[in-house]
Amino acid sequence: MHMDQCLNTFVAKLTSRTKLTDHECQAVLALGGKSEQLEAHESFVLLGDATMSACLVLDGFCARVSRPTEESRQITAIYIKGDMPDLYSAFLPQANATLESLTRATIIRIPHLAIRQVMRVYPAVAEAFGRYLIADAAITSEWLINVGGREAARKLAHLFCEMAVRMAKVEAHSFSFFFPISQTQLAEVCALSSVHINRSLMSLRRDGLIVVDRGMITIPNWDALKKAASFDDRYLVSSRPSRFSN
Repeated sequence: MHMDQCLNTFVAKLTSRTKLTDHECQAVLALGGKSEQLEAHESFVLLGDATMSACLVLDGFCARVSRPTEESRQITAIYIKGDMPDLYSAFLPQANATLESLTRATIIRIPHLAIRQVMRVYPAVAEAFGRYLIADAAITSEWLINVGGREAARKLAHLFCEMAVRMAKVEAHSFSFFFPISQTQLAEVCALSSVHINRSLMSLRRDGLIVVDRGMITIPNWDALKKAASFDDRYLVSSRPSRFSN
């Protein structure tokens, strides 16, 4: 059941951008694979690996990780339930980044052969996968802007805004969501030192923009946080689903 719920989440992400019929949705939901339990900080795809499957996150938080130098790490993407971090590998089966669990997590490895078969039979599903990859690239582009173009506290504010939208937790003026990422990991996301992260969190708390308690993030004033972050969710939210395939 847990796998079914996760595939439903993945299909919902596809249909937010592409119109799919019930048959096409069922074909995606029928994709199966091998589930794998991960401890925190466990690599499950390594840069340069020749891969035969793509990974779907069933639960927990995972990341794309790069090492600019032997001494440094950079988290270049965070993935949540229902995300497929390396769907691109069905088209180019060599890992272009290392994927790692940030917390305890569960993934399912879906064979490339099954993904390609669904795309051959249902061209609209291939179209949906294409839009999904474009959306993933848009998030990466925004992360580049965030790391290079905003000061420390705004980087964190923008990250919290993005995760709230991606996790569908924006329900009212004030709300909370679970985001158990350590200060060290936040530093690796924002390309800041742990000292800068600590100061930035204190600044956001002092301004009444966030409350952090054992991994639970509370946003007391959504509009104020968006304004502080200069956050525009258009890179995350499609105005309406499209379809080219007949």
